[in-house]
Amino acid sequence: MPRGSMIGRSAAFTASAGLAAILALAFVPSEETGGMQMYGMAEVVHRDTGGSVLSSQTVHNRLLDAGEDFIVDAVFRSGEAVLTDGLRIDTICLSDIDGGIDDVNFNEGDAASVFAAPSGPAGANACKSVPDAETVETAAGTALIGPLTFTAGTDFDAGETIASIAVCIEDAASVGYEDCAAVGTAFAATDVGDVTPVGTDTVDVSYTFNISSPDT
Repeated sequence: MPRGSMIGRSAAFTASAGLAAILALAFVPSEETGGMQMYGMAEVVHRDTGGSVLSSQTVHNRLLDAGEDFIVDAVFRSGEAVLTDGLRIDTICLSDIDGGIDDVNFNEGDAASVFAAPSGPAGANACKSVPDAETVETAAGTALIGPLTFTAGTDFDAGETIASIAVCIEDAASVGYEDCAAVGTAFAATDVGDVTPVGTDTVDVSYTFNISSPDT
């Protein structure tokens, strides 16, 4: 093989490996990356009917293969079409699928259909997006979706267990908000400590994506 071809392939591999490393860093807690502030996380707050907080948790997510592809195509001039507003991420879905400790039951190649919605009344939507009149809050290398509020008895049956959260991309094939598969593509997902709202309890979910770096 000509030496130039080997150098070209080596450079391409190095660039790909470097990008993969950056994407991996973007989804782990900052203390594990030597001070780099790169991560994605979900905050889940369970409130009773009166608004009192019953539980609150913050969990770091697993970026799925489709999410990695989405980031690469959005940032670099690939063969994919330029993103429209409708494709930019602003949707969070509830699921009753147990991801297990450290998301061991989830795989990077999982499709949106894996994250099934909890049972709900007719017309229930286990997914919510930022209202059209609003935008995802962004500042200094971070993006914040939510908090988006889900209500027992309306968005899912009272007594159903919320076991995981998926961040989903509303793509051209979207048919609704019943679950992540109806929305389109799963971007990221995480297991959460089981939450079982009753009556008209609410669950507030926020998702933070942070790619900021230290000033020093």
